Amino acid sequence: MDDYEVVEKLGRGPLGATFLVLHKTDRKRYVLKKIRLAKHTEKSKLTAYQEMDLIAQLNYPYIVEYKDAWVEKEDYIYIISGYCEGGDM
Repeated sequence: MDDYEVVEKLGRGPLGATFLVLHKTDRKRYVLKKIRLAKHTEKSKLTAYQEMDLIAQLNYPYIVEYKDAWVEKEDYIYIISGYCEGGDM
């Protein structure tokens, strides 16, 4: 998280929250998905890890770019992806 500055909260879902963040070096905007593992069942934890692995492998022109992902203190998964203006999906 040291490389990013939170600009605003974009939303909340069943697995966590999303934020608009600004990369401190390149000044590009990204979306940060923060998933709290402690509140979830083993099945939903597995789903979160699978999402992190899956989006890291995707590289197609019509899919939002993957930037980075990491696990912090085994409590949170952070996924950084490209930011698309104009609404939600």
